[in-house]
Amino acid sequence: MAYGGTEESNNGIQRGEPVDATEQRKALVASLCDEVKQDKERWASAFKRMRADMKFVRHQLAGETDEDERAKANIIQRHVKQRVASLYAKNPTFIAKRRRTLDFTIWDGKKATLEKAAMELQGAMQTGAMPSPETVALMQDVQQGIQKRAMLDRVGKTLEVLLDYVIDEQPVPFKSQCKQLVRRSVTCSVGYVKLAFQRQLTKRPDIEANLKDITDRLANVERLTADAADNKVEPNSAEAERLRLTRDNLQRELDVVVREGLVFDFPSPLRVIPDRDCMMLAPGFPGCRRVTEEFLLTCDQIKETYGVDVGENYTGYKELANGAVQKSNQDSKKALVYEIYDRKDGLLYVVCEGYSDFLVEPSPPPLPYLETFFPFLPLVFNAMEEECEVYPESDVRLLRPLQREINRKYEAVRQHRIANRPLYVAKEGTFEEDDAKAIAKADAHDVVQVKGLTENQDVNKAVQSLDKVGVDPNLYETGTDIALMQLIVGAQEANLGGTGGDSATESSIAENSRLTTVASEIDDLDDFLSILARLSGQVLLREMSEPIVKQVCGPGAVWPTLTNQQIAEELYLEIQAGSSGRPNKERDLANFERVAPTMVQIPGINPEWFAKYLIQLLDNTIDWEEAVTAGLPAIVSMNRMTQPGAEDPANSPDAQGEQGGQNAPNDDTSTGGPQAALPAPDAAQPNVMA
Repeated sequence: MAYGGTEESNNGIQRGEPVDATEQRKALVASLCDEVKQDKERWASAFKRMRADMKFVRHQLAGETDEDERAKANIIQRHVKQRVASLYAKNPTFIAKRRRTLDFTIWDGKKATLEKAAMELQGAMQTGAMPSPETVALMQDVQQGIQKRAMLDRVGKTLEVLLDYVIDEQPVPFKSQCKQLVRRSVTCSVGYVKLAFQRQLTKRPDIEANLKDITDRLANVERLTADAADNKVEPNSAEAERLRLTRDNLQRELDVVVREGLVFDFPSPLRVIPDRDCMMLAPGFPGCRRVTEEFLLTCDQIKETYGVDVGENYTGYKELANGAVQKSNQDSKKALVYEIYDRKDGLLYVVCEGYSDFLVEPSPPPLPYLETFFPFLPLVFNAMEEECEVYPESDVRLLRPLQREINRKYEAVRQHRIANRPLYVAKEGTFEEDDAKAIAKADAHDVVQVKGLTENQDVNKAVQSLDKVGVDPNLYETGTDIALMQLIVGAQEANLGGTGGDSATESSIAENSRLTTVASEIDDLDDFLSILARLSGQVLLREMSEPIVKQVCGPGAVWPTLTNQQIAEELYLEIQAGSSGRPNKERDLANFERVAPTMVQIPGINPEWFAKYLIQLLDNTIDWEEAVTAGLPAIVSMNRMTQPGAEDPANSPDAQGEQGGQNAPNDDTSTGGPQAALPAPDAAQPNVMA
C-alpha cells in the first residue's frame, strides 16, 4: 500500500509526518475529518441519550454508588432480560433457496405433456423409429432445466453447511453476540452487525472480531521489531524481552495457523456514525452518502493495524467513564481513527484526526459488491416516523419516568417506615443523661436501673410513647405504574414481577397482547437475520475458494464460479420463520396432533416430509436424514414380517383375505384432538396459543 510519502523504517512501518503529501491530499483529509465531526454533532443528542440509557439500566438514582442504600426496584433490568430471552432464544436455522425462475423454454410444466413425450420416446425406442424433433427438444429442455435446478439446490445445501461452519467458528460465540445485539437494541434503540472477510495475515482495528489465528501475534512482532530498529526499544526494557519471547514462541510452533473467513463484528452504536442526511436506520442507510466507524486506538495499535507510525502528529483523546471522548494532552492519550465508507465515491477512506495523510491509500471497500454497499446492518425495534430524528426511543427511555416514580415511592415508603419506628418522650429533667442513654440502648429483656425516678413513681407516666401517622398504602401504590409499563412495552405484570391478583382471563388477555408485541419484534429480527444471511451468502460465494469449501463441507460440496450478478440473482439465504425466537413446542405439538389424522388420509402426502416435520418439531437438533431412509417400510410392517408364521397356513392372517391382516379389532381408539393441557379454542375467545 502507498501511504502518501511518509518515511519508511526497516520493517515496513510508515513513520513520521508525511513529507510529500500534496496540498490537495491534505485538504481532502482535513475535509473528511470535518465532515465526520459535523455528522457526530448532528447525532450528538442521540448518542448522549444512548449513554444515559445504558447507565440507567444499572444506576437509576442520582449520584448512585455501589454502597448506596437507597431503595431501588430495578424493573427495567428484568424487562431487558425478558425481551432478550423472548426474542433470541437460539441461533437461527439458515435455509438456502434458489430464486423462482422459468427454467423450461419448451415444456409447459404440465405432467401430462411430459408423460406423453416420454411414452412417444419409449415407443420409438422399442420400434426403432426416430422420435419427432419436437419430442427430442422437449426432453432435452426438461433435462437441462432439471439439471440446473439440481445444481443450484446442491450449491444451496453447500452454502447452508458452510454458513453453519462460519457461525460456529466465530471467536466469540455467535449466540452470545446476537443476544448482546438484541440487548443493545432494547437499551440503546439500535444495534449493528458489520460484515467483514478476514484474509490471511490481515489485521483489523476491531480486534475482537478477528478469527483466532496467528495474525495478531505477527502484527505485534512486526511493530516491536520496527520500534527496535528505530531505537525506540531499550535493550534491557520490558518491550525488548516481550519481543524476544514472542519470537521464540513463534519459532517453536510447528503448525502456524493462518486463517481466512467471514467475520461478524458487533460495533457499539456509539461508534457507527451515519451522515447528517440519513433518512432511516435500515439496511443500506437511505439518504446516506457515507457511514463512518470510529475507533479510539493507541499509536501502537495504529502501527499494528495500518502500518503507520503517526508519532505525535495527531489529536489526543481520552475515554471518559460514560464512553464519551474528550481531547487530552496526557501521555496515555489515544487517537481517533475514522473508517469512512463513501457510497458516492465508491471508496473507503481511513484517516486519523490531526494526521495530515491517509492511513491507508483510498480504495474500494473490502466488500464493494454488497447490495447495501455499507457493511453495517442496523437492528431497530421501536422505529418511528419523524423527519428530524432517525434514532427512536429505546424501551429503557420509554420506561424511564415510570421506573423513577416507582423508585421514588419505594424510597418514600422506606423513609416513612423508618420515621414510624417506636419513639418515647419524657419530660426534660426526668432522667439523668446516662439513664436516658441506657433506656434507649437497652436490649430485649434487659433491666435498666435509673437514678432519676423517685420511689413508687410510675415509669409509664414518666415515659410515654409518641403516636405517629401510619403508612397509608394508597400513597405509595405502584399498580398504576406497572399497568402503564405493560401498555408501553407490551409486557404483563407476571413478566415484570408477581401478579396483583389478576384473574386467569385477565392474565390470558395480557399474555396474548404481549405475545403479539413479541411476535412483531421476532418478525423484525428474522427479517434482519434474513438480510444478514443473504449478504453473508454473497460474500462466501464471492470470496471462498472451492478447495477450502470442499475441505470444510466435504468432497460432495458443489461450489461454482459465478459473477457478482449471478451471485446476487441465482441464490439467496433466508431464515426459517420464527427460528430465532423461543419456540412454543406445546402449541406446535397440539396443532400437529389435531391435524395429523386428517393429513395421513390425504392422497399424495409425502411420508418423508411428514417424518421430517415431526422430528424437527420434537427436537431440531436431530438429523432427520439419518432417521429416515427412503424405501424402507414402516416399523410396524417390518415387525409383522419378522413374526413367525402360523402352523396351519389356512390360519395365517395374511391368507384370510379382507377379513385378516390389519382388519382385526383395534383396542386403540384414540383420535387426534385437543390435549388436556391445551384445550380446543372457544369460538367466542381468541386462541392465545395459536
